[in-house]
Amino acid sequence: MDITKDECSMLRLQLKDRDELISQLQAELEKVQHLQKAFASRVDKSTQTELLGCD
Repeated sequence: MDITKDECSMLRLQLKDRDELISQLQAELEKVQHLQKAFASRVDKSTQTELLGCD
């Protein structure tokens, strides 16, 4: 395989762009997961019922 310097540079740039995109998507995923946990926690609290003791 004979890869020219230009092709190599272009491939490195594409890899860098993909790495940046992956990092952005991972950050967004973490935000969404955090929001889902917070929402689930809030829903759990709102659906809990208090136990009343019988005297």
